Amino acid sequence: MPLRMELRSRSGSVLGVAGETYDSIRTALPEVEFKDFPLSAGIDRYGKTMFNSTQMRWLAEEFERMLSDAPKEREKLLQRLIEFCNEGAILSECELWITGD
Repeated sequence: MPLRMELRSRSGSVLGVAGETYDSIRTALPEVEFKDFPLSAGIDRYGKTMFNSTQMRWLAEEFERMLSDAPKEREKLLQRLIEFCNEGAILSECELWITGD
């Protein structure tokens, strides 16, 4: 199963999807250290992880830092995740769900 990331309303409606075309979470997101990326280090690569609107503000910053050193094939996904996080932080009633393989 590929990595799938969804921006959802709290009622469960899917507002946007990213990442479903990637073969593996390992190629989509890098392995990171907790001390440098505390939120993204907690992503369960084989299960489900949910971030609330407050966490998405900080998660967007982590993804932006990843983007500065990202290989070309990872840039589009990171840009989309930053958009999701920024949108979710503004709406405040959203959640970012990441489902691994």
